[in-house]
Amino acid sequence: MPYYMFPGDKYPKYLSGSAYVMSADVVSRLYAAALNTTFIHIEDVYLTGMCAEKIHLPRRHNALFSYTRAKDWCSFRGSITQHEVKDESMLDAYLFVSNTSLYCAPPAKYMNKHLRKQIGCCYGSTVRTVRKIRMLRIILIQF
Repeated sequence: MPYYMFPGDKYPKYLSGSAYVMSADVVSRLYAAALNTTFIHIEDVYLTGMCAEKIHLPRRHNALFSYTRAKDWCSFRGSITQHEVKDESMLDAYLFVSNTSLYCAPPAKYMNKHLRKQIGCCYGSTVRTVRKIRMLRIILIQF
C-alpha cells in the first residue's frame, strides 16, 4: 500500500471483516473517527483497526466469527460467520446447515477452551460463567 495512504510499517490490530457485533454508541464513535481518518480500501483494517485505535476502542475476536476457510461442512454449524466461501458454495452450505437430519460431531475441545477464555472463565469460576459456557456448548451442538 502506498505510503501516502498508510504511513505505518504494519497495520494496527484489527478484526476480520466478515461481521462485527457492536452497540449503537460504538457505531457513532467509529463513524465520528472515520470522518477524521484517511480512508484506505481495506475496510476491516480501516474500521476496526485505524478508526478503533483512534478512539481507543478495545477489540476482541470471537471464535464463532471464523476468518479462515471452513475445513468441512460441519464447521459451518455452530459458527456465526464463515470467511472465504465461494459464491457457488453458499447455497450448498445453507442447505447443509438447514438440514437437521444430518449429524455433525460436537466441536473440538480447543473450541471450548477458546470460548472459556473469551467469556473470562477459568477453573474455580463463578456459577454464572459456567452456565454461559454450558449454554454456548448447547448452542454449538444444536447447530
